[in-house]
Amino acid sequence: MNDLKSRALLFTFLIILALLVFAGCSGDSGVSDTKGDGNITDGTAGPSDSSSVKQDDTDDADSSPSVTTGIQDGGNSPEDNNYRNEGWDDKTLKILAIGNSFSDDAMTYLYDIAKAYGVDDVVLGNLYIGGCTLDKHHANAVRDAKEYTYYKNTDGVFKATQGASLLDGLRDEEWDIITMQQASGYSGVERSYSRLPSLIEYVNENKTNENAQLAWHMTWAYQSNSTHADFPKYDNDQMTMYNAICSTVNSQILTKDVYRLIIPSGTAIQNARTSYFGDTLTRDGYHMSDLGRLIVGYCWFSTLTGTDVEDIKYVPSSLFLSEEDKKIIVESVAGAAANPFAVSDSAYTEKEEFDLSGYREIKFEYIVGAYWNTTDPSSHSMPIRTAGNSKYFIATQLFTKNSLPAGSVIVLDSGWQYRPERWASFGSVQSSRPDPVSSALFMVTDEWWQGYSYRAFNISVLGNNKDITSDEDSAEALSHFRIYVPKDAEIEDDPGAIIFPDDGSEEAPDLSRYRRLSFDYTAGAYWNTTDSVNHSQLTKTADNSKYFVATQLFTKETLPAGSVITVDSGWQYRPERWDTFGKKQSARPSAVTTQSFTVTDEWWEGYECRAFNISVIGNSTDISSAEAAKEALSHFSIYVPEE
Repeated sequence: MNDLKSRALLFTFLIILALLVFAGCSGDSGVSDTKGDGNITDGTAGPSDSSSVKQDDTDDADSSPSVTTGIQDGGNSPEDNNYRNEGWDDKTLKILAIGNSFSDDAMTYLYDIAKAYGVDDVVLGNLYIGGCTLDKHHANAVRDAKEYTYYKNTDGVFKATQGASLLDGLRDEEWDIITMQQASGYSGVERSYSRLPSLIEYVNENKTNENAQLAWHMTWAYQSNSTHADFPKYDNDQMTMYNAICSTVNSQILTKDVYRLIIPSGTAIQNARTSYFGDTLTRDGYHMSDLGRLIVGYCWFSTLTGTDVEDIKYVPSSLFLSEEDKKIIVESVAGAAANPFAVSDSAYTEKEEFDLSGYREIKFEYIVGAYWNTTDPSSHSMPIRTAGNSKYFIATQLFTKNSLPAGSVIVLDSGWQYRPERWASFGSVQSSRPDPVSSALFMVTDEWWQGYSYRAFNISVLGNNKDITSDEDSAEALSHFRIYVPKDAEIEDDPGAIIFPDDGSEEAPDLSRYRRLSFDYTAGAYWNTTDSVNHSQLTKTADNSKYFVATQLFTKETLPAGSVITVDSGWQYRPERWDTFGKKQSARPSAVTTQSFTVTDEWWEGYECRAFNISVIGNSTDISSAEAAKEALSHFSIYVPEE
């Protein structure tokens, strides 16, 4: 009997032990957030060492996480909404983020914001793994895993160190503030925060500045049309996700006395979405656009330093902001500081239209079903037409500073975006790409052009998820992207500039139903429609006249739509144009090297006549003799339909 009782007691003990172990098992697996582009150069890692971290019973994920909605009271009363830093020394700011791509967005402009405010010593660090969850950070701490890319900024440029550990980042500097955040898809899932207490303990044990403050970054809800794999957790509803994030911060963060600083980025973004900015603050449905990054940067600086947001003045040269735009940013961040867990509606819901009366819209060449990628090892200087995602884009022609001068305005309609690709040296692979732009208006500046010889644009629906290759869809896409240049802009001569490089992808046109057109020409001469004196007559006596052969004038009747212009490799032509012959023009088209071009009604639209300057690429070969001119004309042909 005693033996039976002993066995029963042992059995009961084992059941209780099993239940206790099971109760400790919770958490969520990671989700991948794609990192945005940036100006990254190699750097060196901080000191490495080993340390200990409290281990939970398991690292297994909970397969059925719960999403909560509504605000729940925590240990720090939500009535006390002052989660900002009130004791900051305004000479030094050292911030380390234990994060992912959302902390990358938050820190994009933070260094420049701080410097513009007058902070002497700014040091930023970001321990980055795309889509990194709290579980993953905790596991990395347990194993001292060297799986982070450690981005550090001490001079305005983030430098990257691969293979860093969490400990490397913590011990690299005497940080003033250390921020944490949950992966975006799990930010509103309460059960995914179970490892946070151990992670906090690890950070506090290993930070080198015992007075370093811990801050929680409350991230933003996805864009309403986001295709992120985790959006279904929130029924693909932005406000459901936002409310879940607020509720989870109240129940999981405010209950922990260690977090006195709460950065309400998610609320600042949600506030801004109620303005005429609308739901257009991401570049892909979840990562911030440049404007979104600026709003979040203001929110970080204001929260972490206690600075009044109205005193923050920095605006990057890549953004053109009206006075009302700036007021929306201030209003959104100030509203988030006052009410971090509730949306404050904007007072600016109707945008004042930009006055374009002093501008004229320019036409440009483009390729449907193609995009530029300046970092592609093999196609860095060619439109990519055959990739699986080519159908989502329209690639514009190349622009130089002469054809797209400072003071020009790029206008974009809501729901669309463009990536302003750039080349420091055309023909060479570039180290980084600029992020897509979804801002309604951008003004080209000298700073935007600084260091670059060419620019081009990839136009797409916001999120790059709609096929726009049909005639109807491509026409709609182009109607949502417009370029205006000042009416009084002096568009200078642009020798050697090209519209599209010859990539050999165009099949030779079937010219069996065409006849080659004969035309008059003048050797040792060229047209220049922007010349104050010779805008409508040939320039024959200039030093560079010998490099060109000028054709006769053509009208739409003599060179109809459907005609084909061909040029051989190594040669180029500039298709000069007049809206009214006898009148000086404000701009000249760039030189063309594309081997085959079909004349369209759009090419003629708004112009009365055209003519061509033929030359060797680079405009450096004398072709003024009769023999040389004859050879030049053998490389340039015009074919018109037989009918």
